[in-house]
Amino acid sequence: MCREYKVPVAVILFPNFPYVSREAYGYHLYHDLTLKECQRGKMACLDLRSTFKDYQDTDDKRKKLVLSGFDRHPNELANKIAADEIMEKLVISGYPEGGLSGKG
Repeated sequence: MCREYKVPVAVILFPNFPYVSREAYGYHLYHDLTLKECQRGKMACLDLRSTFKDYQDTDDKRKKLVLSGFDRHPNELANKIAADEIMEKLVISGYPEGGLSGKG
């Protein structure tokens, strides 16, 4: 339907925190399957797992991304990091082939 009406669509894969490492993260299979479906459907898909790689190596760094020790939802910093990446990749750079401009 979106193609029919030329409505741009993008899927954003936001890792579940605490995102520790490729080996320890329990949702890689689901992210990878979603990426494959996006490719199959020729939809823009931005995987944010690598965006947070600089925050994976220590508990102190991982704690900087969540609301609290009791609430592991992304905090303001994590959302800013994600928003900056989305803006850069999907809006400014036109990822992929037109990004959210609908030109792809």
